[in-house]
Amino acid sequence: MKKSESVPLAREYSPSPVVIPLSLGPSGTRVFEGLAGEPNGFILKAHFFIQAGCFVRARLMLELVQELGEADEAVLVTLASLQIREGLITKAAQNLEPIRKGHSVYPQSLVCKAELERSLGGLERAMNFCNQHPDADLPEVKDHLCFLQSHVIT
Repeated sequence: MKKSESVPLAREYSPSPVVIPLSLGPSGTRVFEGLAGEPNGFILKAHFFIQAGCFVRARLMLELVQELGEADEAVLVTLASLQIREGLITKAAQNLEPIRKGHSVYPQSLVCKAELERSLGGLERAMNFCNQHPDADLPEVKDHLCFLQSHVIT
């Protein structure tokens, strides 16, 4: 195939699942602050690995934080997004369960749930989730719907 020839595209192109970045508080400005044995140190290292594109290592760090009982809702959403990326759908769904509507990471959890729907049934299913959810008017959900729609080729 010559460089000038275009590759025929399917009706639906599905990019890699979205990774929800960690929400670091004001103390999380440096990658290796804290002691290596403390969960906060693991979270900062996971953030570093996400930034470097080492998603498996980041997932392993966050799973360790979860095993230590120190995973808050923000960690659970990021962990779920990494698990979806690796096809660990059941684990991801379990991590998204405890996130309640009033929590600050709730909009990101909806984006992650849309990604879960996409992994289970494709772009159309994810877009339906975003459109039909009671909180579809949240900016994060609208932005993610636009992102998904941008990958539908007609």
